[in-house]
Amino acid sequence: TALYTKPPTVDEMRAGGYEPEDYAHEVVQIWPQNLRAFSFFARLDTQWRVGMSGPTGLDYTAVLAMIRAQRLPRETADALFDDVQTMERAALQQMNKKPD
Repeated sequence: TALYTKPPTVDEMRAGGYEPEDYAHEVVQIWPQNLRAFSFFARLDTQWRVGMSGPTGLDYTAVLAMIRAQRLPRETADALFDDVQTMERAALQQMNKKPD
């Protein structure tokens, strides 16, 4: 979700008594066992299908083509696709979150 979390606006920062230079970006650590899936998912940032209401999901044709291009063993490729779907669901929840 950190990839799709919008930072506060300048007005929101100032309403809280902060200036833009006071804002610290969230640091996210990625466990080594998740690095391949995260790096792959980050490369998919231009592969979102978008409808009238915004993003609806990833273009699986592109996702699967990118997985095949890596020539991974079947088991590894299947696990990577499962990981991508998990991150996709979390990203969609974050992107579709209504402002408070």
